[in-house]
Amino acid sequence: MRAASIIICDIIASQNSFNDEPDQLKSILVFLPGLAEIFQFMEYLREYYTPDFISKKLELIPLHSSLNEDEQD
Repeated sequence: MRAASIIICDIIASQNSFNDEPDQLKSILVFLPGLAEIFQFMEYLREYYTPDFISKKLELIPLHSSLNEDEQD
């Protein structure tokens, strides 16, 4: 899981190197096998990036099958 998290973090970092509009929002959808892995990955992101970077650059939205339809929307 840690190796996959590092790869995903590299992808997130590379999104900042494209020659498009710097303020243009980008999305990365990550599929993980279960709820525990989702929260483990989110915790790793919080360890890897500073709180300032996360609050300004990332919006972490854990979507999973145990959410009801309203929560998923």
